[in-house]
Amino acid sequence: MEELRRIAAKARWRLHVDRAIGSSGAVVVTGAAVFMVLAVSDRLGIASWIPWIIAGSVLAAAVAAGIIAIWHRSAVGELQAAAEVDRRFGLRERLSSAIACEHRADAFTAVLQRDAGTAAASVAGTLSSKFPIRIPQSVGIGVVLLGLSAIVLGTGQWGWFGGGDEGGIVPGVIPTRERVDASVDEVVAEMKDREDLSEELQQELQGLQDAVDLAGDEPENMRREALRSMTDLQRKLDDMLNDERAGSLQELERRLRSLTLENRDEVRDLAEALKRGDFTAAKQSLEQLQERMDRADLDDATRQALSDQLKDLAKELEKLAEANDALAEALEKSGLDEALASDPDAAKAAVENAKHLNAEQKKRLLDLIEAQKQAAEACKKMGKGCKECAGGKSGAMKGELSELEALKMFMEDAKAMKKACKSAVASMCSGDGNVIGPGHGGQGAGEGRRASFEETDTATETQRSPVTTLEGTIIARQLFDAGVVAVGESQSEAREAILSERRETEEAIAEEEVPRRYHELLRHYFGRLESLARRSPNDADDDSD
Repeated sequence: MEELRRIAAKARWRLHVDRAIGSSGAVVVTGAAVFMVLAVSDRLGIASWIPWIIAGSVLAAAVAAGIIAIWHRSAVGELQAAAEVDRRFGLRERLSSAIACEHRADAFTAVLQRDAGTAAASVAGTLSSKFPIRIPQSVGIGVVLLGLSAIVLGTGQWGWFGGGDEGGIVPGVIPTRERVDASVDEVVAEMKDREDLSEELQQELQGLQDAVDLAGDEPENMRREALRSMTDLQRKLDDMLNDERAGSLQELERRLRSLTLENRDEVRDLAEALKRGDFTAAKQSLEQLQERMDRADLDDATRQALSDQLKDLAKELEKLAEANDALAEALEKSGLDEALASDPDAAKAAVENAKHLNAEQKKRLLDLIEAQKQAAEACKKMGKGCKECAGGKSGAMKGELSELEALKMFMEDAKAMKKACKSAVASMCSGDGNVIGPGHGGQGAGEGRRASFEETDTATETQRSPVTTLEGTIIARQLFDAGVVAVGESQSEAREAILSERRETEEAIAEEEVPRRYHELLRHYFGRLESLARRSPNDADDDSD
């Protein structure tokens, strides 16, 4: 009897699922159609008006509630399922009769159950084929509608309505000569305040000034040339912030952070300044220590304690010079012997001869090796300087701290200038509330009163966070050389669209959102496209007339 009930339960489940899925198709299609209508209506105007989180949640809840209701409504009873098995397998009500008479104990019931069990033996293996679970065509239609809705939502606003009499095109940003000049002058002035950086970037700085001067009086040309030169300046600053000098400074600061402060009462200020990478404070602490040791009234015990602690600090600095754990880890991850970290020359040769590394990996490892080497030399020099300072001579240590102070100040200046360049680019690419662009929408009239305002203190803080830029794969490249299509109408809208896209591209380049190797390709593309837009077919017809 258990086998008969198992067959009936399996048939009951498959009937339930098949009926529920078949009836749910209409709910899915209805929900998808409503979503499609909402998506299209949302994209018709110049701005999205549907709160998609709320609308999507409500629609999904409605569809889910409909499916749950259909599931409960599609339930099938055990006896009904058994009767369906009898019908589909031609068992002449053997299975349903046996289950219906389950609680009877007469001879007729026993014979009926044996007969049903014999018939069921041939049913068990083929039950799935007679009770298939079918996916209705309506579910596929619903999935297609959902896909089309996603495509519609990904196209952006169509701007067919809500933009006045002439459409919903949002006005572009209109550059002005004053804004471009002010942005360039701000960068030049800040650069000149940093003498060392200005001297090293003299060529790029002169190129920025010349680009604006030679661009003429057209604001768009001025901004385009200024953005191009500003991008070159940012690239140079970025190279400085990632060259071997910056790498060695970062590695040195990483090593100095592991300095210990225990039993350093007499030289604590010097050790703490070194530990936090403040070489200016370290130099001042060193000068104070030297003055203290030069005092004639200093007792011998204190003088000896100063000397011993300086020697102990020197030993720790010399030990840090041998710390090559970062390089060892990098070599090991690259499939090279980590023991090479103790010999920079051997490590350099191994990297250059490694056939399994590409050029970029080799360059990164070689830069790390050079940074480790320079950081180790700086630790050794400071260790030697501490020993000399313990003997009453602080010249070598003071000279090394002065060089490190100048290097760190140079890197901070480069970070500040890079931030200033980004600020100037944002200023040149931002809109001006007092300038009316060539947009097609009507000018709005505000009715609110002028808001009160109060000046507040502001300050900026320069901070650089580590980032990782991943370059995507180019799918295709193509330059159209057929001019802008014209059918007897003005080409101003097409030209404005080209200029707008070009501005956005230049801003993306300046903000380092585009990989460097694509900069010239994009500039060439939009420059060519703009020149083609200027000589449109209508213009040619006008000339011929």
